[in-house]
Amino acid sequence: MNPMVNVLLVNESRNTLAQLEQILNEIDDLAIVGVALNGAAAIRMANESKPNLVLMDLELPGLRALSALCTIRSMHPAVEVAMVSAPTAG
Repeated sequence: MNPMVNVLLVNESRNTLAQLEQILNEIDDLAIVGVALNGAAAIRMANESKPNLVLMDLELPGLRALSALCTIRSMHPAVEVAMVSAPTAG
């Protein structure tokens, strides 16, 4: 049995978060432990939920994604992070 992967999703788009949740909920041994809409919320959620993996959008409002990532990694060095990006509707 594989260990459970706890995932924190970070994206400013509620639609994108809903799509990611729908896809990831189909994967066994994976649990979404938090959702954040910006970098500051991502830091709070990472401290509360202790994820193994953070899926973070490159473009976030307020605190920049890379700044949030650095803070999360400094507090939780073992967490894995995948930065994601999607084209915006133009």
